Amino acid sequence: MANKTQTQQSSAAPQSIEIDLINGTYNAAEGAEIVCHLLDEKIKFLSMRNFSDQVRFGELDEEISERLEYLKQAVQEARSFIQGKNKKNQSFTIESKITIRLNK
Repeated sequence: MANKTQTQQSSAAPQSIEIDLINGTYNAAEGAEIVCHLLDEKIKFLSMRNFSDQVRFGELDEEISERLEYLKQAVQEARSFIQGKNKKNQSFTIESKITIRLNK
């Protein structure tokens, strides 16, 4: 399935772009791998950023720490949901969009 990119345009330059990151139907193993891999990569990115802040400023970024906890919980919830439904050999539709919007 082809991914598509949409741009919201006004009379001037585009103010936002939307990227269709994930859009498909997957079995349990594929679905868990895709979702958990994306979340794990975001967790790694934020962990490195938080470590960098701790080294440079002597403290962790509270917002990043809270976001990390949320994402770690989301990974567990996604795995539990998918594994719980796997017993019935069901497929999963997974959709994810990234919206990049210019702040005024």
